[in-house]
Amino acid sequence: MRRITKIKIAAVIILLLFLCSGCSNGAKKERYEVNYTVCDKTKLPDELSRIIDEKKQNSFKISYVDNSYMYIAVGYGERNRADYRVVVEDLYTTDSAVYISTNLFTENLPRAEGEVSGEGSMYPYIVVKCERYDLPVIYDVK
Repeated sequence: MRRITKIKIAAVIILLLFLCSGCSNGAKKERYEVNYTVCDKTKLPDELSRIIDEKKQNSFKISYVDNSYMYIAVGYGERNRADYRVVVEDLYTTDSAVYISTNLFTENLPRAEGEVSGEGSMYPYIVVKCERYDLPVIYDVK
């Protein structure tokens, strides 16, 4: 009798351990959408413009914070064509970080008359401006 009781108790303890470990691993982080504006390079803080100019020949990921806003910049380095665009696919925050996902596309849009397509080189990048967060930025660059 005692042996069967010990086996039952051990089985219940093991079952409880499995259930408790499943609860803690399945915890879901709260996700909050971030309102943002894509910034024209003429509207950037001078220091951020200087940093981007220094880094634009290679790929880069920069977060820059001033007194009021956070700027998140993603660059793809030099490209041998002139028809790329960078798109923000997702931008959100959790309690622990800001997450941004960007992608580089070749534009297959009709050109205006006389506009040159796909010639020369460029340094595609994007800068978004959002509310200031004192959190690290996690980048997903495609």
